[in-house]
Amino acid sequence: MENIENSKPIRHQIILLGMFAWLMLVLSFQQGHAAGHVAAGVLDSEASEAKFTLIERLHSSVDGVFEEFSAEASFDENVLTKFMAVAKVTSINTEKKKRDKHLRGKDFFEVKVYPNITLRMLSIDNEKSIMKAMLTIRHTTKEIPIDFMLSKTTVDGKDKLRLTLNFSLDRRDYGVGRSFAAKIISHE
Repeated sequence: MENIENSKPIRHQIILLGMFAWLMLVLSFQQGHAAGHVAAGVLDSEASEAKFTLIERLHSSVDGVFEEFSAEASFDENVLTKFMAVAKVTSINTEKKKRDKHLRGKDFFEVKVYPNITLRMLSIDNEKSIMKAMLTIRHTTKEIPIDFMLSKTTVDGKDKLRLTLNFSLDRRDYGVGRSFAAKIISHE
């Protein structure tokens, strides 16, 4: 594993749903201190973001964000030991109200019934930077592999750990946009 003391913060792209071709998830944690060096990371919401690029039709794309999300993590000597994140799908924002309303509706996320996307770590291989996690979207929960990068940075004199994630999946596995053909929205 590289020395995280010298690594630069990374903004990593995440392929999320098929309709979300790229999602940039950068989570920054204020390091806590605890006996035995195991500490909970406190999410720095000012330095964290969940951005995505929506692929529509052949080569058209739209940028957007999940404005509300939370994450919890535990670290042992700068090694990730526990992770969970929740995105509030009602906070999806592509800067087009009509499109956002459609994404929140039954064709896609059905936020009145399924308001959150959750990601919960099951196991981790810190040396290979791979975690296994359970991802829940709508009524479906599946185990997925996730590549991750952990880097250390200092902001305003405070040590921070920056966690970035990378994974891909097929939106149809989660019942998202199931009535839309791949010509309109990519499956991956």
